[in-house]
Amino acid sequence: MRAWRAAAGTGFALLLNAVLSAAPARAAGVYVAGVPNVPEAQWTANCGPASLTDVLRFYDPSISYERVFGAVYDRVTDSTFLVKMADEAASLGFHVETLAFASERDAGLSWLKHQLSLGHPVIVGATASLEDPTLHLRVVVGIDERDVWMIDPLYGPGYVLSRADFLRTLAGGANEELAVWRALPPAMLRRVVTHELPRWPDPTPHQLAVRAVERAYDRAEQGDPAGAARRLHQEDAAFAGREDREVAESWVTIWGMRAGETTLALRALGGSLYRDDAELRARLLLERGEAARAEALLTARRESLDAVGWLLLGDARRLLGRRSAARTAYERAAALDDVGRLSDDLSWRMTLVTR
Repeated sequence: MRAWRAAAGTGFALLLNAVLSAAPARAAGVYVAGVPNVPEAQWTANCGPASLTDVLRFYDPSISYERVFGAVYDRVTDSTFLVKMADEAASLGFHVETLAFASERDAGLSWLKHQLSLGHPVIVGATASLEDPTLHLRVVVGIDERDVWMIDPLYGPGYVLSRADFLRTLAGGANEELAVWRALPPAMLRRVVTHELPRWPDPTPHQLAVRAVERAYDRAEQGDPAGAARRLHQEDAAFAGREDREVAESWVTIWGMRAGETTLALRALGGSLYRDDAELRARLLLERGEAARAEALLTARRESLDAVGWLLLGDARRLLGRRSAARTAYERAAALDDVGRLSDDLSWRMTLVTR
């Protein structure tokens, strides 16, 4: 369930304001071409090491991600701090310059644009999105009169926010920017700094899977959980990673259940992170009118059932006409419900089986 918690913590609304495909070039833009994209590992928090590796490899492809990760990742806090990233870059012979309180000190983004014009990709510490306050690190590689273009370890290359939204994510996060560079020969500088939008690297299969989840999540938030579930269920067949498919099918299960798409939810359940959750499966079976299957499933696991499980077992028995057995199950649920969370639900159910 670690992966599930990390996926949920990500917020799944990170791309509501992001355009993930290249737009026409704009004359006022400054872009740095050729910055690699080290993808963030499956649903984990290693955006810091990945972002720093992107910038260091831009200058020196021989630098390994494993070395950077070992030097800057804090396993105690499961995070990375910009000051530690700056120290590591300096130890490798790179120049570093940091800008704290960036949204206030560089509200016009002139410092950022200047760094890019010198061929310096800039690591930024912001929030994951306007909606998700999770701290996140990514690399700015372009800016024009309207947008800021980034290489993102989780969402891939070509991640773009409006200038105003970019500043908002900065202000809500670490609000720091870190330029790391080595001097570029003039010929290379002319080659990598361009005023035309470059072709970004291709996103990885995992990054494509994350984007698919984001699109579906947005659809669910707009009031169409059934459509989100159906769309994501179709897309996850193309996911290359098993963990990606599990996370996607977990969302399909939740959205399908929320929308009354019980058959779809049951179909997804077997491939999700909830595959062994007998209570969730029984709830879906009851919604489909399959009380006998739900009763058999829960009875087989009655030694490990919690209060909710016994309540569901009581429902199954009640629907099968076994009122005395249902009452016993409800009484067991009440005994386990030590904080009274289910008291109202159990009260009216007991009325039904004691008439």
